[in-house]
Amino acid sequence: MATNFPTNPSDGDTHAGFTYSSTSGAWESSVGQSGGSVTVSDTAPSSPSSGDLWWHSTDLKLYVYYTDGSSNQWVQTNPSGTVSLGVDDLTDVDTTTTAPSTGQLLQWNGTNWVPYTHTNGITHIDTWRLTSDITSDAIPITTWTNTPPHSNLQPTLGTAMSHSNGVFSFPVTGYWEVQFIAQWSISGSDNVNIAIQGYESDGTTTRTLSQGTVGDSSYLQQINLVSYYNCTNTSNNKVQFYVNGISAATLTGDSSRDKTYVMFKRIADAV
Repeated sequence: MATNFPTNPSDGDTHAGFTYSSTSGAWESSVGQSGGSVTVSDTAPSSPSSGDLWWHSTDLKLYVYYTDGSSNQWVQTNPSGTVSLGVDDLTDVDTTTTAPSTGQLLQWNGTNWVPYTHTNGITHIDTWRLTSDITSDAIPITTWTNTPPHSNLQPTLGTAMSHSNGVFSFPVTGYWEVQFIAQWSISGSDNVNIAIQGYESDGTTTRTLSQGTVGDSSYLQQINLVSYYNCTNTSNNKVQFYVNGISAATLTGDSSRDKTYVMFKRIADAV
């Protein structure tokens, strides 16, 4: 709590445990170390002794007069910015000597300190639909479009996937959820397979990530496949979709609505 000292004091006046000294021109207390005193003033006391304390009444900081044998100075007892930390406290502390831009927050990416970026939820969603029926094997399926029939209701979120001859490339690296929703009709005895395939990092080797099979029915059927794909290289990590085993079946396509379609959703950074 701040102490309001009387104005125009005389030598020897006392107030709240302090005595006014006309010699030093300040209110002094006998409290201190090694016989030192505490002075409350907006200017440093004159003729101090080692161990004297000075409470700066303007910047509200405490100083001690320190004599080390070769120099004498007032030393702040609680300098700002000084924090004592143990080794266990040092978690993700930037110890570089290069200061970031004003107001810039950095994060450790495992190798370097980089500008922190925050994304609010999922940043990429893209849907591609089969535009026409397929009645024979297609490895991969190539007849896709991502032009939504209702662009205001089904817009692409973020940058769209790119597509060439049935092979899809990701716009950015990341951990992606890939879905294949297929609808077909079977007119006779038939078993139809659909699958999601992913390319290895060599950009050539393909692996079947998920597969589904239906058959032997004369009414419409639908199957949903979901895979999670870690894209670490947008040039080589790609996906494609196929259907095979067709002899008496139709994989249903429609350019005006989603009947057979694929969806891409980026859910996290690459791992």
